[in-house]
Amino acid sequence: MDAVEIVVFLAVAVALLGIVTLFLADWQISDQSEGLLNILFGDDDLRAGDYQSVDYDELIMLLRSEMQHCTPTSGQNVTNSSDTRETNATLVYIKEEGVLNASSVFERIRSVAWCDTLQNKDHGCGTRTNLHINQTMIPAVLQISCFNGSLYLG
Repeated sequence: MDAVEIVVFLAVAVALLGIVTLFLADWQISDQSEGLLNILFGDDDLRAGDYQSVDYDELIMLLRSEMQHCTPTSGQNVTNSSDTRETNATLVYIKEEGVLNASSVFERIRSVAWCDTLQNKDHGCGTRTNLHINQTMIPAVLQISCFNGSLYLG
């Protein structure tokens, strides 16, 4: 039992010595905190500022807003057809619980009469398909991306 007490005492002494040394050296932890967070939690972990928190109705409004910015790039002569449109992405956290699928989203889009902007002919909303939705259990963080003039949610 004495050996355990000695090991604990030495560990506490080393920790205190380190803290005192950092204090005397005037170490500014705020300058190092971002790097320390990346070491502890990794660069790819999401933090609250990385995404927008929305409910179902706010998601529909955000999709409409994103669709209005998802337009062909003007004045570019590109031979590769996949590069002829703008590509960007937005992260959203959907707060509500349940299943997010195309049927439920387009039901709400039809109820606010936005089928002229957000279209998916398979779900009876518009004449073409410019919004693609993967079925997902929510709450979850999802990505809204624009590619080739269409939005992808998933």
